[in-house]
Amino acid sequence: MALGRNHRDSQQPDSLSPEEWTSVLKLSSMWQFHKIRATAIKNMETITVDLVDKIVIARRFDITTWLVPTLNTLIQRESPVGLSEGNRLGMEWVLKVAEVRERGATTATQNRACTNCLYTGPARCNSCSSTTANRCGSCSTYLPNLTTVTGKGGARSNVDYSTDIREVFGIV
Repeated sequence: MALGRNHRDSQQPDSLSPEEWTSVLKLSSMWQFHKIRATAIKNMETITVDLVDKIVIARRFDITTWLVPTLNTLIQRESPVGLSEGNRLGMEWVLKVAEVRERGATTATQNRACTNCLYTGPARCNSCSSTTANRCGSCSTYLPNLTTVTGKGGARSNVDYSTDIREVFGIV
């Protein structure tokens, strides 16, 4: 029996679904087919995969290059990790995500914009450089003239959590 053009086996590699690429990744990792594994990883980077699924896949198949940026995006998200996402990540990772979010909550609200001199940055004292001060870092204006800087997605979306992620998750 001849196979037609529309037969499943004749599909181009770039038309595989995330689930199919995950299967390719699983088998190529298991059988140590390094070129096929690299191709699967490369193709999976170009398709939309749920953040939590991408973290789970990265952990399962040791794709360390995905972990920090994907965790960073998850932590920058305004909504917390949901129950079904938490179940997929596991308790330890949910707690680590929460820890990084808590650490970053302070950083996310520290950046201020002065309405007096247009300075943007941490509120800090000009005399001692303390970041707990309620002064502009440029003109010494007190907090009433400082406003919290937030982006389109809120203050959390403007923070890079990469350093905290590496520390908390032990990623080199």
